[in-house]
Amino acid sequence: MKNKNTFRVLVLLCVMTCGIYLSNTQVAAAKKVSLAKKTTVTYAAKKTIPLKNNSKKVQWKVKNKKIVKIVKKSKKGVTVKGLKGGTTVITAKIGKKKYNCKVRVKYKNAVQKAESYRYKVVPLLAPFDEYFYVQTDYPDAMEIRFLDPSSRYYSKNQKGYMKPVAERYYDVKYENKKSGRVKGGYLFSAYKEHIDGGTLNLQVYNSKSNSFQTTKIKVSCPAVKSAAQYLVDTSTTSSMNFFAKMDALQKKMESISIYPRRLLDSSKKNNNTPYPFLTTSPYKELYLNAYYRMYNTSSDYLFASDLYPFVLDSLSFPATLKEAAKIIAPGCNVKQGENHYEIDVTYNGTTRTYGGDGNGNSNAIYTSDVKINYLFNRSSSDIVGKVTLASLKKTLETYGKAADQHIAAYESIMEGKALENKIGSGAWLRVGMEPFYSGQRPDICYTYISKDSVLGGIYYIEDAWVDGRYINMNNQFCLGEKFSNRPNADIIVKNQKYTTIQGYERQGDLYFMHNESDDQWYALYNYLGGDIELLQPGLKVPSQFTLTRSQVESMQVDKNRNSNPRSGFIFDGTAAPGTAFKN
Repeated sequence: MKNKNTFRVLVLLCVMTCGIYLSNTQVAAAKKVSLAKKTTVTYAAKKTIPLKNNSKKVQWKVKNKKIVKIVKKSKKGVTVKGLKGGTTVITAKIGKKKYNCKVRVKYKNAVQKAESYRYKVVPLLAPFDEYFYVQTDYPDAMEIRFLDPSSRYYSKNQKGYMKPVAERYYDVKYENKKSGRVKGGYLFSAYKEHIDGGTLNLQVYNSKSNSFQTTKIKVSCPAVKSAAQYLVDTSTTSSMNFFAKMDALQKKMESISIYPRRLLDSSKKNNNTPYPFLTTSPYKELYLNAYYRMYNTSSDYLFASDLYPFVLDSLSFPATLKEAAKIIAPGCNVKQGENHYEIDVTYNGTTRTYGGDGNGNSNAIYTSDVKINYLFNRSSSDIVGKVTLASLKKTLETYGKAADQHIAAYESIMEGKALENKIGSGAWLRVGMEPFYSGQRPDICYTYISKDSVLGGIYYIEDAWVDGRYINMNNQFCLGEKFSNRPNADIIVKNQKYTTIQGYERQGDLYFMHNESDDQWYALYNYLGGDIELLQPGLKVPSQFTLTRSQVESMQVDKNRNSNPRSGFIFDGTAAPGTAFKN
């Protein structure tokens, strides 16, 4: 019995001991040190993250101090403040053991988010108001803009904005091309907004209200002005009268303006127009335009061209002059001139005509000739901050010269002596039509050009009957046009031998112009050998150089109106210029 009882006591002691051991293990597990795996902090607010069950010394660290800041720490936890939207990690180190908490800083709203960043505005070509470099780490430039509430160009209800640039540029180096981020910030523009600098208000887009909200952030911007205002300030004086000022503006514009050129990607052939082509113009006062689009248009633009405020075509040139005229005398009257590139300016009962376009031509610039030098990194190769009006003009002229060199081999056949020789006394051409979409094949039409047998060179036909077909004021053959609809148009009689009043023998097309006074057509240009001074009252014109209406009607000048020309030469970009066609 004694041994049996002893055994029971030992078993009981063992059970009691095991029970005590299990109880202590459970207690230890309940007091394990822990830190939340993740948490969220509102921007500018504080939040405490507890470190549970700790009684030992702890080291607190934050991975990215730009996102959160530790404002209080202890063995029991840490208090942080949200500095900027984003995610970082808080680490508690106890001995060799580390505990991590992922911290996300969020914003209450879009305004709070925008106000958490810093902004600096720098004009990229002072003193012009068009393009700016905005230094900021704001993550999405398309969400913000800057308001100039006190611009002198606008009334209280019409204010100017500086907005992020949506275009991408070949000569700009981007850190992130998709977002448009360059080193340290973004490109902004106030093109046609006409801000004048001073204090700008930051606005941020609110997706819920689908509108921009004004924040508390105010940014200083140097004084800037429009291109028209710059012209007035630098080209005129207070002592000049109105038209003297306009004359000075015209002269200045003619000296500094550059005609716009497209940027072609010289690494990608254009399958739509692999050869140079001619197009008829939508403007009646112009003739055929030559295009050299053998490569695809670049998906990027040329920043040097956009930055220069005087890259002006035949529409923007007079538009700038109009704006300047209104600055000089707001009450002056400005109307469209007779030609699309002109304006008629009336002041105190006097009217004068101004206008034109930029220097150079439309020959496209190749990407292979462009330098990527807007780097925004302050290196020796970076031209940001070094650009002047003069240096920009020189850069664009250099690009223009390279562009002209690329197409020099084609110029003669497109517009020069080789074309003149190709057409003989005159010929039909298959050409493109304007306007057309960039990079695409233009619609085709037919036109007739004649060799000027009097003075030499090319003679473009318009508002005239030739070869039984009518050519309109835009130099286009109008399929189906009847003589009864154009009874007084000029008439071309092809390839005739004739003798001028001076006795010179010629061969070429006779160009008969209608005379309303006697309802006859006269080829006086040919007969007089181009010398208008020989035209005198009572001049007897030989019958070879006159046509009566009955003669014209018997000629059936519209007999081929329903058919395209049978033969001629291709200049529509689909074949080598001057290739023969037969219909």
